[in-house]
Amino acid sequence: MQVRTAPSATIVALPERLDTSVAHEVEQELTRITADAPGDLLCDFSGTRYISSAGLRALFVVQKRQKAQKARLAGFGLSAYVREVFEISGFYQVIPLYATEADAIADANRLAGR
Repeated sequence: MQVRTAPSATIVALPERLDTSVAHEVEQELTRITADAPGDLLCDFSGTRYISSAGLRALFVVQKRQKAQKARLAGFGLSAYVREVFEISGFYQVIPLYATEADAIADANRLAGR
């Protein structure tokens, strides 16, 4: 996973498949990243073509940790399929979703008061 920083958030590019085979590893890596760089975590889904319930669970665990730290987990760049999974599962109500990275960063900056 590629990790970059923006003024009010850390941006992480998620893998092509977020399923049982990688979900635990992704959860651990995102947890490590948020421990090292507290603040909002923006997940770049632009390269993610498939997400399973195990992938959603990993994101939910990280989202709960972020909320406890008074930070957010948000996503952007979802393909039609991944967006549909978020909509059907109701996860779009738990994790804010944005069309573009610029939209996600602008909202993170707004919420941080920048």
